[in-house]
Amino acid sequence: MSISISIVIAARNAASTIGAQLDAICHQEYDGPWDVVVVDNGSTDSTAEIAQSYADRLSITVIAAQDGYSVMYARNVGIVASTGDLVVFVDGDDVVEAGLLAAFGREAEEFGILGGHVEESELNDPVTYSWRYPVTARGLPTAFGRFTWFVGANCAVRRDVFDRIGLFDEELRYSGEDVEFSIRAQLVGLEIGWVPDAIVHYRHRTSMKAMARQQYSYGRGVVRLYEKYRLEVTVENRAVQTARAFARIVYRLPNVARGRTRRGQWVRLVSGVGGQLAESLARRVWYVG
Repeated sequence: MSISISIVIAARNAASTIGAQLDAICHQEYDGPWDVVVVDNGSTDSTAEIAQSYADRLSITVIAAQDGYSVMYARNVGIVASTGDLVVFVDGDDVVEAGLLAAFGREAEEFGILGGHVEESELNDPVTYSWRYPVTARGLPTAFGRFTWFVGANCAVRRDVFDRIGLFDEELRYSGEDVEFSIRAQLVGLEIGWVPDAIVHYRHRTSMKAMARQQYSYGRGVVRLYEKYRLEVTVENRAVQTARAFARIVYRLPNVARGRTRRGQWVRLVSGVGGQLAESLARRVWYVG
């Protein structure tokens, strides 16, 4: 018998994109029972109304989550409100492929936690795409050289895993809830399965300023993760690591004058290191690199 699945979509001011995501979800090729939970995290646009308009095409529930404003909090609200034995997480500004649920459903018996492939070129122009490194190009990424982690915009978790290790950590604030959950799971012996056939087309921020803010946030999140799990990881000499980070910034500085592609790559690097530096100083826990 096929496992029951709930898709949880944490959304805030996604009116311009959530329709495309829900259209794609309507075409899922999964034979088992499944439904959709859209968590409206304080939107000031018509996100909730657009989602509700799909009630004649999907088994969909739209709920408001306004006691906090973060993807961690919204996803946790969705977990509590959902009923599926497998909870699949996607975002309101991306587009899933038709085989997503079927791919996750096939692997859910073997693995309690699953990470899918985040495809990054289809929804983004070539310049925007060039600013980042494809995060799942060779499989699931690794944090601190040890821990495999899933991308929160394309993952699935069996309900019994939440019962065992809890929900997403809402204290992180900036980012990294997917990495933190992955680390926590592996520390109790759970394995994360890689599901390359579960594909989400990911939409990047298109302005350099928005990308810089995001990378700065990511940098701050990395330091918080290091602070929480530093006894579990081995990091090279941190002074050398920091020196290498700043050397990369200086070495690549001429790229600023070599067009938007290379300028964006430099801005991404500086923003990430800047976030790490700011959070390291604020928390007096040094991790820059």
